[in-house]
Amino acid sequence: MAHRHATNPGMDGLGIYAGRRRLPPDVRKAQIVRTAADFFAEHGFAGSTRDLAAEIGVTQALLYRYFDTKEALIAAVVDEWRDRYDPASSAVLQNTALPLVERVVEFYRTWLGRVADPLSCRLYMYSALAGYDFQTKIAPNAEDMALKPLLAALRKEAGLPARRSGRLSAAEYDLVVPLHAAMTAIPMRRYIQRMAMDDARYTQALTSTAAVGTAGIVAALKAGA
Repeated sequence: MAHRHATNPGMDGLGIYAGRRRLPPDVRKAQIVRTAADFFAEHGFAGSTRDLAAEIGVTQALLYRYFDTKEALIAAVVDEWRDRYDPASSAVLQNTALPLVERVVEFYRTWLGRVADPLSCRLYMYSALAGYDFQTKIAPNAEDMALKPLLAALRKEAGLPARRSGRLSAAEYDLVVPLHAAMTAIPMRRYIQRMAMDDARYTQALTSTAAVGTAGIVAALKAGA
């Protein structure tokens, strides 16, 4: 991944002066966060703040003026992704005018479209390796926003009544999470494993994964799972 290198450290790397005008602190802070995301996606969260400061083109002391600790900077990077999910996107799962597989594909196309890019995927992988719970932090309500609506659609397809409200049981979680995990793994194949996958193959991967997964879960539900 290519990075910008400052030609005048401490001055131009973050555009501290734009046309001889000093940028507001909030603008500079936002620029630090954006550059830090690129840096961590390339080097992992083990990358040092000294190297990050050099990458940005500022002193390490200036970096710590905006973020007291490295963990605070990582938290700011994660917060950039926190609001990318739209709870309303799950409504398509209940639109029975569409076939179930089509609904699931459309839902995950929207869900993944908010974070399925090389930067997000690399941050996710590095965070898992480093012990930062990136996925939980950027999608703190994944159960409510994805798993419960998905299970509701699957139960309806199986001819079962709506489930009671509340948290998913362990059995329900184990039933629906494999499909969710399989769908969310597809961008990883594209951006982490770097498999040749154009848009047509990406759509086909979503469709075939949804078809196999939903068929299995609906059959299990009908069998009393």
